[in-house]
Amino acid sequence: MIYYNYQPGRGGERPLNILKDFKGHLQTDGYAVYDELPLENITVFYCMAHARRKIYDGQSNNEKLASYALQEITKLYAIEQACQEEQLNEEQIKNCRNKENFLILKALGDWMKNEDQQLRPKSPIAQAFAYSIKRW
Repeated sequence: MIYYNYQPGRGGERPLNILKDFKGHLQTDGYAVYDELPLENITVFYCMAHARRKIYDGQSNNEKLASYALQEITKLYAIEQACQEEQLNEEQIKNCRNKENFLILKALGDWMKNEDQQLRPKSPIAQAFAYSIKRW
């Protein structure tokens, strides 16, 4: 089920109230209020597009690191596109993601954590990596 509820403002009480009795999987952006959810009942998935955008914006600070991360993320998008073009069913897509995406995500996450340790914490690329690592 997809549920979209727009409410003006950024108050945390709104999503927390909607999700207080929720159990299941939740895909969301990196909005900090989701850190307050009762995670024993919820598996949170974060949006790769938000992570990608932050890394893209970090190119001005460190083009080499940002380019590598974007190249790896592009591989994930290519896998999704191939699944669509091949008109795979849900089970086939799940199997494809488990087989192909897992290795890319694992390697990228490990690489980002390693590179992040060598960066100035307030640099744009470090902030982009920190955003992703926190949600990895």
